[in-house]
Amino acid sequence: MASHPMYHEYRVHQLVQETLDTVMDAASSSIDSEDGASIKEDLRSDDTDRCDSDLEADETHLARAHWILLHKMNKQGTVIQSTFEHLMTEFKHTRPIWQFGRNIDENVKDWNKELHEDFYFRHHCASVQAAITMIMENKDDIVSLTRVLNEVGAHHFFYDAYEPHLILFEDAMITAMKKVLKGVEELDEETERSWRVLLQLTRKHLIEGISIQRNGYLKQAITPQEHTEIMEAWSRVEEFGLEEAGVKLCETAFETYKSLLSQYELSLPIPAVPGSNSDVFRQFSHMTMAALDLTINNYDQNSGFASLPEKLSDYAITCMILDVCPTLVRKAFMEGIMEMLKTTLDKKELCETERQTWCKVYRVLEQAILINIVDY
Repeated sequence: MASHPMYHEYRVHQLVQETLDTVMDAASSSIDSEDGASIKEDLRSDDTDRCDSDLEADETHLARAHWILLHKMNKQGTVIQSTFEHLMTEFKHTRPIWQFGRNIDENVKDWNKELHEDFYFRHHCASVQAAITMIMENKDDIVSLTRVLNEVGAHHFFYDAYEPHLILFEDAMITAMKKVLKGVEELDEETERSWRVLLQLTRKHLIEGISIQRNGYLKQAITPQEHTEIMEAWSRVEEFGLEEAGVKLCETAFETYKSLLSQYELSLPIPAVPGSNSDVFRQFSHMTMAALDLTINNYDQNSGFASLPEKLSDYAITCMILDVCPTLVRKAFMEGIMEMLKTTLDKKELCETERQTWCKVYRVLEQAILINIVDY
């Protein structure tokens, strides 16, 4: 039996409040953590940062006034929904990040109208709307706001939303406001500048949170016992032959990626993928296995994989491909790793524990590569 529309609206607001409560509670508890305490101490002790925050607070007052106006005009939700519609339209590689993005069917003429009726889309947009309101209400308390935004950024780490996505969101929101706001709420040059200062400040502290979580993951993702098991399996891969294992990994990954693109109706192929017998394919396969080998052998019981990003910089820059869907690339290469391991270990299937462990190995490699891309 279908639920009444009013119930859907109630659930949206209820879930938004639950989301904000969770973030606020987590932020409060994280103040005692080593990273959180370090950030708080830096903010308290650095006079320059205090001056910068005073300047930013002065420069963002127009954005706050504009947001209040949009509330009175009932346009806040319209702006946020238009922001995500713009992302779904212009940056299709971001669609698989969200459930509502994965449900888009471009064969449907009015897919964007269906998007606006999607419960998860409306819930997500309402959550973002509530988060921006929270930022506006607390932007003058820079220490507390920084702590909360760091925590929100840390949560985003686990949902494939990274530094470049925040830049896309910033530009998409400005574009959406220019598109849908007319008359008294229209975005003028001074207000746009104020919004950009606010969004850049928000992005700065979200990125800090992502970075803290990423560094923590590199240090703690894999236990010594797990690494021992990884090394035992990897020795059998080496016995099988890294070159042939690499071919199996990359062939499976490329085929899986093509299949996923078709499934999600995206046109973002890895450019000019040659056959497995070509020199280019063999070179890429060799470099990928060398990167995986370097990752596995770079573990330290005290610092985990903290030193890995610097050692992978050449691979990250040489093999960087921008016009692809990162979320699907991860799924594809994870499938490649699993098929490679089944072949080299002579197993029909890997148990769930093995799969989870090797997922973490790939995740470590991926994050080390991302650090190089962000810093590129």
